[in-house]
Amino acid sequence: MLWVKRLISFKLLFLFLFLNIFSCRQKKVVKERELPTIGVQVVKREGCIKTIKLFGRVFGEEEVIVVSKIMGKVLKINKKEGDNVKVNDTIMYILNDMPGAEYQPGPVLSPINGKIGKIYVEIAQMVNIGTPVALVFSDRKLRVKAKVSERDLAHLKKGMVSYLLINNKKYEGYLEKFSPIIDPLTRGAEVEIYLKENKDLRVGMPCDIYLIVDEKRDVLTVSPSAFFLNDYSSLYVVRDDSIVEKREVKVGLIGDDKIEIVEGVKEGEKVVILGKEYLKEGNKVRFQVIK
Repeated sequence: MLWVKRLISFKLLFLFLFLNIFSCRQKKVVKERELPTIGVQVVKREGCIKTIKLFGRVFGEEEVIVVSKIMGKVLKINKKEGDNVKVNDTIMYILNDMPGAEYQPGPVLSPINGKIGKIYVEIAQMVNIGTPVALVFSDRKLRVKAKVSERDLAHLKKGMVSYLLINNKKYEGYLEKFSPIIDPLTRGAEVEIYLKENKDLRVGMPCDIYLIVDEKRDVLTVSPSAFFLNDYSSLYVVRDDSIVEKREVKVGLIGDDKIEIVEGVKEGEKVVILGKEYLKEGNKVRFQVIK
């Protein structure tokens, strides 16, 4: 009977140890599952750029609205939209057929070399002296006009590099001139950007314009999402042991989509960009690298 009791005791001891080990493993699994999952970004060297974004329209180097110098009826239109013209080329004829007038058609002439951008009238339409009948423009050197806000006006400098995007294509240029006077109605000022290249561009095209205020290359950068609102004094770093550490930092250029880090973090370290609102220093986390 003694050996039976010993066998039972041994089985009970084995069962007790097995249950304890299984319970510990379960607790460990549950604990791992309870760890918060956050998104991190690896600190690396990149370019950082700050721009002023504007919305504008493409203009010709010269644009002239041609008006009728006589009263009468449009008799013939010699040029259509898009046609090339030279100075004094006839765009159309207007006939003054009012009683007592000479029934001689009067020509409407182009004042510049360029292209017909718009014909505002139709055959047989009546016009008066001063009625706009056509738009002529020169596209030898295209430019872009836009409005800049009062806040951004202080950052403008003649010659500053700029570029515009039309249909996902980038065109480089420079700021040629801007008005120092604020329009009291719009609270903005007009700027003109001249383009280095104008292939495939058309007068009248709308476009997004970016004036480059500052740019740095090969600097340590992080996403603005690593910071709380506009507080750029600290951020969270995930150490190699998956523990969260609050780190004081010093920033440089605050760009459009990246922020330069001068001090506080090193290249290759992981900073929290998603889920930081729920963290405290010392938390252990699971993380996913977001590129």
